[in-house]
Amino acid sequence: MKILLISPHFWPANDPRSNRWTALTQHWAEKGHELLVLTAKYGGQPTNQYRKGVHICRKAYKKPEDFFFHPKQRHQARRKNRFQLLYRLNKTFWKPLHWPDASALWYLPARREAFRMIKTFQPDRLISVALPITAHAVALAVKKRYPKLPWLADWGDPFSLQKLCPPNNRRVYQHLNIWLEQQIFKQAETLTFTAETTLKAYVNLFPQASAKCQLIPPLINPEQDFSAFAKYQPPEKNQPLRMAYFGGFSPKLREPLTALRLLQALLNRGGRSFTLQIYGRLPEPLIKQIRAFSFVQYQGLISATEVVQKMAQADLLLSIGNRSALHLPSKSVEYLRAPKPVLHIQQVKNDPVMQVFQNTPGFLSLAAQEPAFTQIEIWLKNFQALSPKEALDRKQKAEKYNIKNIASAYEDLLFRQKAMSPER
Repeated sequence: MKILLISPHFWPANDPRSNRWTALTQHWAEKGHELLVLTAKYGGQPTNQYRKGVHICRKAYKKPEDFFFHPKQRHQARRKNRFQLLYRLNKTFWKPLHWPDASALWYLPARREAFRMIKTFQPDRLISVALPITAHAVALAVKKRYPKLPWLADWGDPFSLQKLCPPNNRRVYQHLNIWLEQQIFKQAETLTFTAETTLKAYVNLFPQASAKCQLIPPLINPEQDFSAFAKYQPPEKNQPLRMAYFGGFSPKLREPLTALRLLQALLNRGGRSFTLQIYGRLPEPLIKQIRAFSFVQYQGLISATEVVQKMAQADLLLSIGNRSALHLPSKSVEYLRAPKPVLHIQQVKNDPVMQVFQNTPGFLSLAAQEPAFTQIEIWLKNFQALSPKEALDRKQKAEKYNIKNIASAYEDLLFRQKAMSPER
């Protein structure tokens, strides 16, 4: 099978969509499929390159700030005047005006390149990955020109249904947002979602496309070596517990402040002490939120291989749920696989993380609205690492999220699509 993937996020970017689709394309290449990826420029990476059997073509930058900062320099540049100026300009002028999202400038060059690829590569399947929905917009243009090319549109996050962190100015563009999604749901043969709550919400919005919608859950990064957990040594009873959080934050959707206030209140009650290490991408407005909490250290974004090492050193993992049930943090399934107790801060009633960890040993949830501190205090006071049997149970439960099963689920859908070459 010859597959053209359109995704502005791809290797070596370190984010959920990049990690997921880099792993999937490499897995398919090993099985003999031909993979061509249309993605965005990234730092000093070459325009064309082959990596682990996958042909990667980079065209234009996906966001305006990528013109000015190498991705690895952005974190260090946050407090520099030039970055602050660009941040204010983006917030004041670009964000209120762009459509469909912040990757709008990528659309035209990516569209031209996609048409060229169709003629030279002649794929028999098309996959696009959102967000950004600009990737779906490019694929939609391809589909309209080549209507016989089967198209799978993958949704990592919702678009028009995003209310807490909308990808554009909803007051101005919401009618266009729904129109664009309607076109995508009409033209794509298959639509895949990582969270059942998101799938059901879109089925309610576009009931005529319900038969096209399929659930494929998050993926455990196959590059992570979980054997590192064998070296873990539990702390003594008089020592503070080492808590760690892995993942990103988004203003209004998932912020650290609510969770940190709950943890500070827990410490103030005089129970077992703990420290918290935060690993992940922290947007500029949220950096200030952690400075008031002495028990917290922000460590920034780390690589996938480093994630497992840091998880292995922690005593327990902190999970922070979203304020919307339409988002399932991809890190949840890796937390499930890790043989570590997990403390989850639940912010909405139908949090999809709760479904992932249903009947799972070593998992405790703390409701943000009505926190049951006493239960958590007892849990921390009598803290115990997972037993070998509990660790095995978690490992077996996480098997459904491994690369083989997730890749096969996509392949089954792709093979079901009518195999027809695009009209040329």
